[in-house]
Amino acid sequence: MYRLNLISRVVALSLALVFMAKLSFAMTSSASAFISGSLSEILSLREGKPLMVVLWSIDCPSCLRELGLLREIRRKYKNPDFVLISTDNISLQSDIRQVLESQGLGDIESWAFADGNAQRLRYEIDPKWYGEIPRTYFYDAEHNRASLSGALTMQHIEAWLTAVSGK
Repeated sequence: MYRLNLISRVVALSLALVFMAKLSFAMTSSASAFISGSLSEILSLREGKPLMVVLWSIDCPSCLRELGLLREIRRKYKNPDFVLISTDNISLQSDIRQVLESQGLGDIESWAFADGNAQRLRYEIDPKWYGEIPRTYFYDAEHNRASLSGALTMQHIEAWLTAVSGK
C-alpha cells in the first residue's frame, strides 16, 4: 500500500513537472495578449529603466525590415531593452511567432492586440497615434518618451542609446 502511494506521488510529481515545463515553453514562445492596461504593465516592470517599444504588423514590409535591424542592434549592443507589440490580432499568434523566429527575435518579449477594439488600444498607447506603422516609442529611465512613425534606422536607435546611457 505504501509503495503504491509513493509510486502514484512520483508519477503525479513527474506529470506536474512536465506540464510546468510545457507551460513555461509556451509562455516564452508566444505573444502575450495586449489589452487595456498592458502598456502600464510593461512600463511598471521596467521602472527606472529605459525602454524601446516597437509596434509592427506581419503584413507591413517596412516593419519586417525593421525587425532585421532590431536583430542587428541586439548583436551590437548587448541586448538593449525593447518590447515588440504586434498590431495584428492575437488570433494570428502562430504567424507572429513564425515571423519573429525567422528574424531571430523569438525570445524577445512580444505582445499582440487582443481586444476587438484596436482603436481603444491605440488611443491608450498614444492619443495622438492613429495606427500608422511601424511606430516606435523611445522611453528614458523616467519613462518620458519620444515617438517615431515610419522606418526606424540605426541612427535613431544609436541616438536613443547615447541619450539614455548619459554618454
